[in-house]
Amino acid sequence: MKIAFYANLLLPLVSGSVPDYFRFAAAPDHLETQFLPMKATTQSFAANAKISLLLEQMFMYMMSMDMIIPTPKLRKVLESGISARHGVYGTGKGKKGNAEEEIQAKEMMEASSARLLGLLELLETAAKKPAPLANVKGKSKDVMAPSILSFTSGSSLSSPPDSDAVEQ
Repeated sequence: MKIAFYANLLLPLVSGSVPDYFRFAAAPDHLETQFLPMKATTQSFAANAKISLLLEQMFMYMMSMDMIIPTPKLRKVLESGISARHGVYGTGKGKKGNAEEEIQAKEMMEASSARLLGLLELLETAAKKPAPLANVKGKSKDVMAPSILSFTSGSSLSSPPDSDAVEQ
């Protein structure tokens, strides 16, 4: 339902149509094929910032549902979509009061784009990372790897020394 809601919020900002997720479920490849390449139909930073913020929310939701697999194609589509949204001129130059909104929207769009790239990097890092609990040779799977022990309650680390500060 969240993806359907976000997709419907995109409708007034983009040309064409978006998938009707009230009739069928979102597929992981829809993020690559349908949404990440999107840019606004206007040359407005504000409209493109809204799209970027919505895509960020969709990405985070699909990420939390383990629906995204990081691939080189995903990175390429994400980067090209960001470039397309950043390639607008901004429409606030001649309109009274709109120039300030465009400046703020450009900053928001840049921040949102950086967060999208950061989320992708997290996915890529997590995909390359080994499982956090390693099977210790000759032990059962319930035994934690020695590198994990220092971060658990079974830690052999001593507690911090008492403070030398005098209470007043």
